[in-house]
Amino acid sequence: MSVLVGGARVVTGPGVTTRSYLPGDEAAVARLFSDCFGREGRPDAWRWRFLDNPSGAGVVELAFGGDAPAGHYAVSAVELWCGGRPEMTGLSGTTMTAPAFRGTGLFPRLARRVYERMTEAGMTLAWGFPNGNSHRGFVRDLGWLDVWQVPKLSLDLARLAPAGDRDCIEARGFDDRFDRLWAAARRRYAVIARRDRSQLAWRYAGNPTRRYRVLVLPDGDGIAGYAVLTRRDDELQVVDILTRDDAAGTALVRAAAELGRAEGCVSAGLWLGVHEPVHRELEKLGFVPGGPVTFLCARPLGGGAHPACEFRNWHLTMGDSDVY
Repeated sequence: MSVLVGGARVVTGPGVTTRSYLPGDEAAVARLFSDCFGREGRPDAWRWRFLDNPSGAGVVELAFGGDAPAGHYAVSAVELWCGGRPEMTGLSGTTMTAPAFRGTGLFPRLARRVYERMTEAGMTLAWGFPNGNSHRGFVRDLGWLDVWQVPKLSLDLARLAPAGDRDCIEARGFDDRFDRLWAAARRRYAVIARRDRSQLAWRYAGNPTRRYRVLVLPDGDGIAGYAVLTRRDDELQVVDILTRDDAAGTALVRAAAELGRAEGCVSAGLWLGVHEPVHRELEKLGFVPGGPVTFLCARPLGGGAHPACEFRNWHLTMGDSDVY
């Protein structure tokens, strides 16, 4: 049976009810996160990811067994540029089922309702990075397509050769130069997530759980490219990179690697497709593909083919994931 409660459609079933997000549900989501992952859930991080995104609020479905949270499935809004035109899509993330409700079919039930609501809202695609535990369920039960097994490119910083002559500097924030770069660079790719000033500020400067640094390559009154960096243990990670040309990409990755080595890192890592010319330049620097390997999967919502289902169309970086 389906009824409306406070603007959210509630579906009742044996021992469980499901409905869309209502203000104040953050506490229940945090409790469920703790039950599923054994560490504290942060309501501010959840709100940042699913509600405060400049691309718009996400689509969230919740399940309850009585008063106890039982399940959560959601997508955050992502403006994906496909063939030079924007489409609103959803990045799947923070999939949770309470231990007592696993194996009951609750996860696909929530997911299908999310896809229905996405379609009603005009969203064209669900996509994301299912982990080893959930990948089979996404493909077998929900009709997702395998797009790519994304390897991490890694460099032993002891092997890094001397630098070239293009100087990169650290930026203190995101200004209008990033908007101009986005307008120019997005034409280079068939599929790329929005990377303008507001989106970058939200994703990196506004992230409540991680800290990032930004390198830019100046070019007159603009920039030829940027690289977003973070450190995880002894690895310097190039989380995101966007450039107007391939030489700028090579220069930024080299500068990031040198910065990491100067600060005591032993390796540098990033995602970059083998189809991108910069990949071949990074091979010269000593980057090699390896683990961990990440699944990129997608589910078109309108029927038929979608350009995001071909990995060679993508400009994909770690920052497109909700993990890094």
